[in-house]
Amino acid sequence: MNSFEVKDNEFVAYYPVNLEERAPGSCLYEVEEAAFYVHIPFCDAICDYCGFPVARKKGGSVDRYLEALLLEISTYGKSDSARAKKFICGHFGGGTPSILEADQLRRVLGVLRHSLTMAVAELTLEANPLSLTEDKAHSYREAGVNRLSLGIQSFSDETLKTIGRPHRRKDVDAALKFMPKIGFDSFSIDLIYGVPGQTTEGLKNEFRHAIESGATHISAFRLEVIPFTRLALRRGAGLLPPALSDRTLDEMDDVCSTMLGAAGYTQYGAFSFARTGFESLHNAIAFCAPQRQYVGFGNGAYSFADGYTYCNEAQVDAYIERVSVYSRGTRYASKLSVREQMERYWILGIKMRSVPRAPFIAQFGLEPEKVFSSQLGMLCDEGYMSLDIHADVYIVNAKGLSRINNMCKLFYGERSQGHRQVRQFEPTIDVRDVMYFVKRSGEHV
Repeated sequence: MNSFEVKDNEFVAYYPVNLEERAPGSCLYEVEEAAFYVHIPFCDAICDYCGFPVARKKGGSVDRYLEALLLEISTYGKSDSARAKKFICGHFGGGTPSILEADQLRRVLGVLRHSLTMAVAELTLEANPLSLTEDKAHSYREAGVNRLSLGIQSFSDETLKTIGRPHRRKDVDAALKFMPKIGFDSFSIDLIYGVPGQTTEGLKNEFRHAIESGATHISAFRLEVIPFTRLALRRGAGLLPPALSDRTLDEMDDVCSTMLGAAGYTQYGAFSFARTGFESLHNAIAFCAPQRQYVGFGNGAYSFADGYTYCNEAQVDAYIERVSVYSRGTRYASKLSVREQMERYWILGIKMRSVPRAPFIAQFGLEPEKVFSSQLGMLCDEGYMSLDIHADVYIVNAKGLSRINNMCKLFYGERSQGHRQVRQFEPTIDVRDVMYFVKRSGEHV
């Protein structure tokens, strides 16, 4: 029988046909848990190694920036994208967020709470030992901050001097002393290692002090000399101690894992160590597979939301100008293809040491081995990663811990191969710095 004998004259305009009734004004999207990030770029002094989008604090500059920041937040809050998200954690980074006075922080948090649906379990603020006073920390705690991340970087005055940090060991000790009194049961510290002139024994002392500090979370980063920074100029001018050998740097990687592991810290990410129950919720949302959505505000902030990765204008004045015109700071954006979403799942998941198979299959309808057979085969065959059959999770092995970035980049697609992540970086030197170090280099020829 010919089923098309009678012409169907209905105009087909949408699918599926049996749509469900929605309550008036209800959101058309499933509400998802998400994280937000707020960038505070200002510093009293810019560290020599820093290549992030920062600026020196000047009269009126913070207030001008905050006006733009609050406009960007409130504009986003009116969007369907915001209505479809419940923000369960937030992170203030920089720069130096602790440069904010308590009333300025309360003002930003007030606009966030008014603009976003928030059920925040973790609210972190990065702090510099110089700008964080006991009174200010207490005010931050009252405003809702329940986790501080202290940019200590080193307990050694010599190392701090080498990397161009403005604070010293006495400032670190003062900040650590008042942490328990204020009620910050959860706080993190940052350490930088692999600094020219540093020794393996010196690094062990760093970690002894870090463990004794009572920190519940430690982020340990190997130093990277970023182009267009004062540290890069100093190296080029021959004004730094000799660079450490690759062998020494690898030994230092092992010191990190061994000492912190023996002290009860679990390495749950490439650079992240935590006592049980104190892993960063921010890291879990932004990086752990399957990653959730993440919205950034402020200059240089990047986001992953609604299928897009996007990044704001990095330079402070340019960001303020862009927000004044468009009410948003976004300058770069890319909509991810399905293939890129698959790649992102693994690239960021590997940074957190474990990548589960089941959510990947549920999200994409394919087994990861069929999509990334060569990458997974190579990593497992060479001992960088292994499959825990019982948990159905790929685990980064000890061999892979110091090569996580190499592993991540195996999953880069054609559009990203050979490119560095430079959109959120901003040169922190000017012509005067260049001329100064050119002159100094001549003195050391």
